[in-house]
Amino acid sequence: MNELGIICDIKEGKAKVAIGEMVTDFLSVFQAISNSYAVSFSPLRIGEQVLVLPIRGDLNSGVILRGLYQEKYKAKNTDTNTFNVDFEDGTHLEYNSKTSTLKLNVIKDINITCENANIKANKVNIDSPSIDLGLGGKGVVTTECICAFTGSTHPHGSNNTRSKI
Repeated sequence: MNELGIICDIKEGKAKVAIGEMVTDFLSVFQAISNSYAVSFSPLRIGEQVLVLPIRGDLNSGVILRGLYQEKYKAKNTDTNTFNVDFEDGTHLEYNSKTSTLKLNVIKDINITCENANIKANKVNIDSPSIDLGLGGKGVVTTECICAFTGSTHPHGSNNTRSKI
């Protein structure tokens, strides 16, 4: 019979589950994807509510099915058009298929490493006190800048790179 329980111990990607007074052996855990196309991993947490699926009636040789909401860990956004993930540090990822909008609210850094990065947009807005467009490169002169020598705007500045001064 399937049993609800709470993860009480974790070791090398497996978990023990407390079901009432009984505690299972370390059991394998279902992850979202595990095949040649992709492998996903979501860390286990002690206190996570799970379902133990016994194999041939034996809970100690069963597997763990996770992802059950519990009072302490409920989805904050249950809009039927929105996929979202809230992480324990407060980072939030959200995609709304009705508006075709992807939102990321990341608490600290975003690091992207790739061979080529291409951004195609009608307009890009960046609100930052400091922007480095060349890993420590020199400052950018725009056609809005006034030349200290001539008093006119710089004719050889960038029309495409703009900034508040």
